[in-house]
Amino acid sequence: MNPRRPMVRWIVLFLLVCLAAPLQAARVVSVTLCEDVVKPDLVPVNIRTRFTTDAPAIHAIAVLEELRPGNKIKGTWVSVDAISTPNYEIDSAEIVAQGTDLTAHFALSRPNKGWPVGNYKLNIYLDGKLVSVTTFSIVAAAPAAPEAKPRQPEPLFEREAPARPAPAPSATESAGGFSGTYVLENQGTKLTLVMRQDPQGGISGRLTSSTGVAFELEGQVEEGEAIGICSGDQTKVYFQAQRQGNQLLLALIEPGANNMPDYNRARQLSFTRQGGAAPAERSGLPSRGFGAEPAAPSRPAAEEPAAANEVADPSWGFRFRVPAGWKEKHDAGGAILGHDTIAGVIFILPHMAANLQEVQQQMLEGISEQGLQLRPSGNLQRLGDVGVAGDYEGTAQQQRVRARGIGVASPRGGGAYILAIATPDKYTRELAAAAETIAAGMRYSAPEVSEVAQYFVGTWVNMTTNTMTSYTLFPDGTFTGNYEASYSGDRVGGVNPWGTARQDQEKGRWTVRGTRESGVLVLRYPDGRQESVNYRVHVEKGETYWNEYLFDGVLYGKKR
Repeated sequence: MNPRRPMVRWIVLFLLVCLAAPLQAARVVSVTLCEDVVKPDLVPVNIRTRFTTDAPAIHAIAVLEELRPGNKIKGTWVSVDAISTPNYEIDSAEIVAQGTDLTAHFALSRPNKGWPVGNYKLNIYLDGKLVSVTTFSIVAAAPAAPEAKPRQPEPLFEREAPARPAPAPSATESAGGFSGTYVLENQGTKLTLVMRQDPQGGISGRLTSSTGVAFELEGQVEEGEAIGICSGDQTKVYFQAQRQGNQLLLALIEPGANNMPDYNRARQLSFTRQGGAAPAERSGLPSRGFGAEPAAPSRPAAEEPAAANEVADPSWGFRFRVPAGWKEKHDAGGAILGHDTIAGVIFILPHMAANLQEVQQQMLEGISEQGLQLRPSGNLQRLGDVGVAGDYEGTAQQQRVRARGIGVASPRGGGAYILAIATPDKYTRELAAAAETIAAGMRYSAPEVSEVAQYFVGTWVNMTTNTMTSYTLFPDGTFTGNYEASYSGDRVGGVNPWGTARQDQEKGRWTVRGTRESGVLVLRYPDGRQESVNYRVHVEKGETYWNEYLFDGVLYGKKR
């Protein structure tokens, strides 16, 4: 990955730029890994990101929208470190879209000798371009020995011994742990959850609210978690529940396309079991022992809030005012503006350039991507101390286009690219002026890190025999990733016939959705890719290790 390239693929997705209104782009809505599927509707069965060595097959359901007939969707299964060859491509399959929406099914059968233990991923390509990466792992079918479990060396994990051994689990916990009554009170509303677990691990229950709303739960315990369906009169969502002491962490996950769980639309709730002891009392730990929740880190002084008609996102580090008459849509990846009478669209895209010189160099390079070619049509002009602007021309899907490009740099690093683009016959000075107005009114701040996100700031490391993967999450909303691998062959006559060493680096921006216990980390890369990583704090033998998390089922430790 070239870290100097701006987020041009955001723009490539909007190919018909001659229209005033924002257009939809081909995108991967979700990728769900599971043990089996129910045909013909391709409903996933036993959704998970950790599979055992004896699993008959691994299935993936990928949902894509806004395709064009003829688009080619390819799924490639990759062994990251499970065999001697790193990132070995095991198998792949390709599907050709017949319409605008597609639910793709990819499957990989178990090898004759079982799955090798390790980390894997499924790469999905759209017309040859990587658009999605979904990671998973294979673990031993029996309780894994310490050596078989990816883990961090002790100097990195820094586990402290508890003050005294944790007591044996109660009868309820030994039987499965989910039977009981749980309560959550928030802003005058009381939620009551009654759950029952039968000896076979079946889950049933009822969730009621003091407002009169009621839901029925039905599911099964899988690998220590309760999963199933939560349904009301006209509502049905998926649920996942996990016990931690006398707390029950309940995730309600809205279904997405084809009624599959969309983990980007999950709501995390924390219930307290009625009649249970406090976590510290149950575990016999001091208030700051390794099994206790960490104290909330101090938050920096709040930034000045966005003014009326201003648009901002906590991860951007900038805010802008929407010009009169323009309509906008935005998310963490950027914003798009359209007008009822002015043709063309305006994109505002966050970047990670270190300074204005780097911004200028990127703009001089122009944009050269499949379906989109833009080059400067004149010299770049400085806009004060923080901006550079220039005119561009080129093609989008073989249509000629003109554009006004502006790059601004924040004094804190990062900033935004602003691109006003339309076909030549519809390109107007009004369109360019609106982009310049946005640039002139930019205000900068430190990207906000939520209270939950502050717990993840730092360097997280996973090590195997031959690999080390680390991610450093910075408080400004950026991250760097590093993957190192070294392998060597058999020695012949005392000489090593071959040896390889590989190091991959990447960077991007990150946000978090969820609680300290569980949720989703969203990683956004400079080329526009977005990756969702499910996380869960590591709980082992009743103890919670707050400096260890499972990211998509792979154990990482926080380096201190």
